[in-house]
Amino acid sequence: MTNDKSDILCLENVSFKFSTMTTPTIANVKLTLAKGEILGLLGASGCGKTTLLRIIAGFVSPSAGTVAIADKVAVMHHGKLLQVGTPEEIYYQPASCFVAQFVTQANFLPAKHRGEFWETEIGFFRDRSQKSGVGSRKL
Repeated sequence: MTNDKSDILCLENVSFKFSTMTTPTIANVKLTLAKGEILGLLGASGCGKTTLLRIIAGFVSPSAGTVAIADKVAVMHHGKLLQVGTPEEIYYQPASCFVAQFVTQANFLPAKHRGEFWETEIGFFRDRSQKSGVGSRKL
């Protein structure tokens, strides 16, 4: 991966496949974005735009490939820039209630209970609480 000092984003052979799918949602994406450049992701619904952005943001890990991103990120809401900082600064010192809720929301993985399993976008997981008698729990 080439990572020039002026590069703010480098994706090298990034791929992602949901466990419930037979084909990858994203396949071997290579992209470099230099400081000052603006990129718009365009495509039909379901083509992988949101998944790629979730990978770049660190909310989802790629199945393959590498992602290198600048040292700082920004959180926006309703067209306003709310906070700029390192991911750690934003996570541990959110500038507003919205930033705090947004960041913690990324820590949750929606799941549906299916008998002995929890179904998520990344696969099925055995419900261990049923064996221990603890009862259902949210993931």
